[in-house]
Amino acid sequence: MLRIDPGLRRSHGLTALAAAALLLAGCTTDGAARSAKSTEPKASDSSLHPPQGGAGAMQMTRGPEMDSMTPGRLYPAVDVSSRMRFIEAIDQCGRSPDPDVLADALALRAAFEASKDEASFLEELSERFVAWEMVPAADGGKPAEGLVTGYATPVVRAKRRADSRFRYPLFVDLRRRFPEVAEASRRQILSTAGVASQAIAWVSDPLAWALIETNGSARLVFEDGIEPAELCLSRISTNGRPWTGMGRWFFEKGLIDKPNFTLADVRTTAYVHPEKAEMAALDNERVVYFALTAPDRFPTTVGLPGGRLVAGWSCAADQSVYPPGSILLVIEQTDGKQVAHLLFVHDSGGAIAGPQRVDCYLGEGDAALTRAGDLRGAARIYRLRGASAAQ
Repeated sequence: MLRIDPGLRRSHGLTALAAAALLLAGCTTDGAARSAKSTEPKASDSSLHPPQGGAGAMQMTRGPEMDSMTPGRLYPAVDVSSRMRFIEAIDQCGRSPDPDVLADALALRAAFEASKDEASFLEELSERFVAWEMVPAADGGKPAEGLVTGYATPVVRAKRRADSRFRYPLFVDLRRRFPEVAEASRRQILSTAGVASQAIAWVSDPLAWALIETNGSARLVFEDGIEPAELCLSRISTNGRPWTGMGRWFFEKGLIDKPNFTLADVRTTAYVHPEKAEMAALDNERVVYFALTAPDRFPTTVGLPGGRLVAGWSCAADQSVYPPGSILLVIEQTDGKQVAHLLFVHDSGGAIAGPQRVDCYLGEGDAALTRAGDLRGAARIYRLRGASAAQ
């Protein structure tokens, strides 16, 4: 999954993760229409994963005891909706082909159903699970620094046909109809005759274009009177080229004067310098390819067939380290305490590599994008395994 350039996020504590989660409560061309039929990303598509399959050989070392932790984003709120979303997040893990993941998901569901509140849930976790840290087998097993960031789904106005304003295309998988340029750079693809026929839709803003591709999904809203009035898009592959975030491009060109810029900084710069925003978008060589997704399965998971992301609980992680559906324990140090959060590996991303890197899904819309753009926190990341699991 491709995400907002890391520099878009403030360098502050991971408590933003808990705070952000609490706020969650015409005529396409025939060729593009056929190619954009509803589908879901396949875990086997290497362009959706880190280069060369991940972090290499790993070994497990035992992490901190569960009963020593302070609950953070560990247990859902008491309202029915929050509890149902948490159960849904656990149930998505049950789609995993990995039998160990299935066993852990069943154990977590049992722990939740046996709990009446946050304190008893932590007790159940302490009895049923052990936290394990995945560290490189080489170099003495020294763990990397942990980092948690966020991503979200943009909701964007679009048109089914290009015009003078709506001129930034969202493509189906070009490997089907234009294989000769499917791995070319963005500028090369856009200059290829006939390739415009493979656009699902067009957007009017280069920043929106970049954010859709960065976050890997979008809800497109049309005002042309043609049904459906909305389309849900999920990325299914890329051209495999290097990624350059718009914020990083602005910073390197001197248009933003601080390295720890936020999404708000990037939006302001793009508004003041629209021609530079277009140049930045075009200079990003990586193109993301999309397919339509049924609304009841949107946004789609990776590695969990038929699943969908759950805001506040789903995350992208390196699936060569953590099998799809793995239960992650994310620990931040706050005021001398180990504050614990739960996340579920429902997604992957080309820039989300290694055992100490996760990207938390925060939902749809502009507010979710802003929270995602601000989320950047240091943490230790562990995988929860059933207490009886083999070491």
